[in-house]
Amino acid sequence: MPHEPGMTALILGGASALLAFFAMARIAWIDMRQFEIDPDWAAIAGWAILGAIITIEGPRAWPSAVGAAVVAYSVVWLATLLLPAHIGAGETRLFALCALALGPGHFPRAMVAVSVFLVVTRVAYGLARGRWRRRCPMPAALPLMAALGPAFVLRMALEIRPDIAPGESWSFAFVLLAGSAALAVGLLAVGFRAGTLRIPVRLSQAAENPHGSGGRVHQRKET
Repeated sequence: MPHEPGMTALILGGASALLAFFAMARIAWIDMRQFEIDPDWAAIAGWAILGAIITIEGPRAWPSAVGAAVVAYSVVWLATLLLPAHIGAGETRLFALCALALGPGHFPRAMVAVSVFLVVTRVAYGLARGRWRRRCPMPAALPLMAALGPAFVLRMALEIRPDIAPGESWSFAFVLLAGSAALAVGLLAVGFRAGTLRIPVRLSQAAENPHGSGGRVHQRKET
């Protein structure tokens, strides 16, 4: 028998989901500004996601969610050991959050959107440098959170109203379109307000002239 959340459960689940979305946005923003994954906000997002799942889908939903997160964390952690130059340690938390929020059913579809958003983000940061490079610093949290947010909304909505379940193609289109909008907003906000998209250009200039003007030494940040 499917779980039918009451009004109290919907209110608590909605509050937990809102907190999770805010934490996702903070994770992406911090990563775009500092090129790092904040562990505190990752933990807040994880607990908020778990709270929303338990209150809306019922207590029986959390074991599969936690199990998916553990598997994703382990796989990405192993990948960081094998490919340390290509995958950062923070990505383990990001993929664990994605698996926790989506579970085995929604995770593969979201990863297709994540792959598309990763390519778009890499191209944007490569163009912001003024020239294309195969390896360029870029925030992984932005494309992952852009795909995770709409996919998590879809999962919660389908649990509350299973009668409005769209087809597979419509579900993927929703995640892709809504995630693209979130990705565009993130890139524009950072590019025009914080200037993060232009940081790699200044870093490359600093590498060519490490002493700069006035004899000051540039501190290049490795990511």
